[in-house]
Amino acid sequence: MALNPQNIHVGPARIFVGTSAPASGDPPTWATHTNGLPSDGTDIGFTVNEAVFSWNSGKADINAEQVLGIVDQFITDQNGTLTFEALERNYTLLKMLFDNIGSVDDVTRMGFYGGGGGSVIEIQYTTLFLSSRIRSLTNKYEVLFLYKVVSVEAVPLRWSRTTPSSYAVTLRVLPDTTRDEGDQMFQFSREK
Repeated sequence: MALNPQNIHVGPARIFVGTSAPASGDPPTWATHTNGLPSDGTDIGFTVNEAVFSWNSGKADINAEQVLGIVDQFITDQNGTLTFEALERNYTLLKMLFDNIGSVDDVTRMGFYGGGGGSVIEIQYTTLFLSSRIRSLTNKYEVLFLYKVVSVEAVPLRWSRTTPSSYAVTLRVLPDTTRDEGDQMFQFSREK
């Protein structure tokens, strides 16, 4: 099998949250950018190591009375996650990961506080735009846009004398039901 090196991707991911979603449709309007930068949103930087988007369509078997065996399958659910390691202590990202608990971001500090009490804490949802330059076509990008994400894992803030204090991020993709059917969770494109 002959390989096309332009189709082998090598490059870091740059991530933005709170970016305006492109118009829905079949196909959707593709997310736009200038040199990998969307027109709005908060830049949370390049990932330290890998950023991994996982997509899964859950399937269930269909058995028939007349046949000993599985005759078909149907999709029971669709789900996606994005995992990456963040290095910068970014207020917007941490606010989302802490699920919108009490927070302050002023000229003297960025701070969070929470825990206890009987109030209902509103879950923090956002959009996510990821771009990664194509190494062999330097003005082209791979772009992943997630229409609605939420933090689903603990926030492991670390402190260390010998290594940068990075923290793992796990985001789950949820359907944005205000969008057209079939275009409610994500879009991925590779520019030519």
